[in-house]
Parts: sequence; C-alpha cells; structure tokens
Amino acid sequence: MRLIHHINVLLVITLFISCATPVAPTGGPADKTGPKIENTTPETGAVNFEGRKFSFEFSEFVNRSSFQTELNIEPDLGIEYEVNWRRKTAAVEFKNELPDSTTIIITVGGNTT
Repeated sequence: MRLIHHINVLLVITLFISCATPVAPTGGPADKTGPKIENTTPETGAVNFEGRKFSFEFSEFVNRSSFQTELNIEPDLGIEYEVNWRRKTAAVEFKNELPDSTTIIITVGGNTT
C-alpha cells in the first residue's frame, strides 16, 4: 500500500516537472508583402458612375492613417469626404454630389501598410 502511495506521489511530481515551459510564440515569418486591393466599388475603369461612395476591399487589415496618407483623388474637386472602415474595407464617401462630365481618378499608393 505504501509503495503504491509513493509511486503515485512520484508520478504527480514527474507530471508537474514535465509540463510545458511557457514561452512566448515566435510570431512566424516576417510579412514582406503589403495589403493588396481585392475588390473596388465601382469596379476599376467604371464610367458614367452616379454616386458619392467608393470602396476598397483589402486582402488584409490596413493601417488607417497609412491609407489616408496614400489616398489620392484627382482632380482636386474641393469637395469634403470622409473615410469609414468596416473590417478590411475602406469606404470613401463624398459629402456632396460629384460634378457631371468629370473624370475622377482615385488611387491608393503602394506604401499602404
């Protein structure tokens, strides 16, 4: 009986000693590619678009201030806009209607992180 008790105690001590040592995760390989635009609304190259909202869906989460810095709207229309986020999608919405018969080019620079 005593032998069984000693074996049980030894087994419990061995279990505690052999438990995994807590170590911080390595984090995996470095991410060397930035986010890519997977979808836009309206589609790239769209013509005769009637609306005030443009959206960009990215392949991964994007730094919001980086997006604001890299966002370029040509020509400068002098119309205020705001950027709203929903998960990995940025929506650029102009506060007023866009002028008719005007080509507007919206680009997002390659340094978006």
